[in-house]
Amino acid sequence: MIKGLFDIHIRMKKIDSNGDPLVMLKQMVDWEMFRAKLEIIRATKTPENTRYAGRKPYDVILMFKMLIFQT
Repeated sequence: MIKGLFDIHIRMKKIDSNGDPLVMLKQMVDWEMFRAKLEIIRATKTPENTRYAGRKPYDVILMFKMLIFQT
């Protein structure tokens, strides 16, 4: 299937008109309340010698959301 130039805009407009569930979840859940514990977990799971190697890791809240929404 070939996608047109404005297909994504049409899709996003349709999602917005139906009520985007991600926007509703953002309003209902205070994601920042998990940050302190997630930062502790990340610090204990990261080896000392790789802490500054490579690209910067994703934000812990973003990773947490990805895992929650994936399940």
